[in-house]
Amino acid sequence: MACSRLTSFACVGKRRRTIVDYREDGDDDEVGQWNNDDDGEWGKPPAEIRNLIYEECLDQKGGSYCIGKIKLRLGRMQAAANGLVWHGGQNLKKIRVQRSINIGLLQTNKAIHTEAAPLLYRHPFKFLAVHTLQLFLLRLKPATISHLQHIDLEYQTVATVGRYLPVALALLSPAANIRFLRVPSIEGFPHGPTGFDRRLGPVPWGVDMTVADWDTLVGRNMAKEVYTYMFPFLAKFLRNPERKEDQAGSSRVSQLLSTIRVFEEALLDGPQATGCSGLHMNCIKMGRGHVIRPSSAIVNAPWTPARREAMREAMGQEIQRLVEVD
Repeated sequence: MACSRLTSFACVGKRRRTIVDYREDGDDDEVGQWNNDDDGEWGKPPAEIRNLIYEECLDQKGGSYCIGKIKLRLGRMQAAANGLVWHGGQNLKKIRVQRSINIGLLQTNKAIHTEAAPLLYRHPFKFLAVHTLQLFLLRLKPATISHLQHIDLEYQTVATVGRYLPVALALLSPAANIRFLRVPSIEGFPHGPTGFDRRLGPVPWGVDMTVADWDTLVGRNMAKEVYTYMFPFLAKFLRNPERKEDQAGSSRVSQLLSTIRVFEEALLDGPQATGCSGLHMNCIKMGRGHVIRPSSAIVNAPWTPARREAMREAMGQEIQRLVEVD
């Protein structure tokens, strides 16, 4: 999938093409105000012509937009500038602009914003830092955020961004149409009393635990970790009265599990033996985290699609329980 960088937010002025501050939802007395006097003029071209203009200015032709850094100047968001991105799937390189989009077009007037905003925000957006996502969302109204469908965050350690995740993801609460949200930072369990909780299992911890019991325990701990950083978004998602069972009979919990991408590596690879030496000699590796194993039978059991689905289901049920009791 092509990934284009949002680098300069520009609009076409009456005399020349000018670069403007990115204030899509700016107040009328601020930079980025809507020119309501032009509403009538813009409505004259046929809808087909207007759509062609929107596609030329805003459409990424099936690709996605990468946002590296957002420069702030005098408290105003000016541009999404160059940052580090994965290039070719192997090397981390600084790349130049592939394509700018004329996002300033949305500032022309309210009629254009209403017509063009859904076209822009239906694209996948990849953010290379959590604070960049936060700054991006802070400049949007809830009605605009509701158009977002696909958000992908670059991996950063929880130790680095953990304190920012709840706030940034809380801003996504109005995104009622979101279909994909990847948060790869949530991929392990912290050490200490706030980490993996053995008491969440269906049976007491010990060598008598079955593989199914252990999978349920891990799934519930995954839910605890996810809820710690995503609780505002999760609560809004599951309590949204407009999000009912779909035509296939999928519940809200099933819809949530198909939307959020967390613990992907752990769910893909399953429990891995870590060897017989070092600090993790009695542990099982799950993604980027380590869990003390109750018995060697857990490690030796084959990792199957049925076990993966059971662990995800346990995670979803525990998230629902946490939302209900919180």
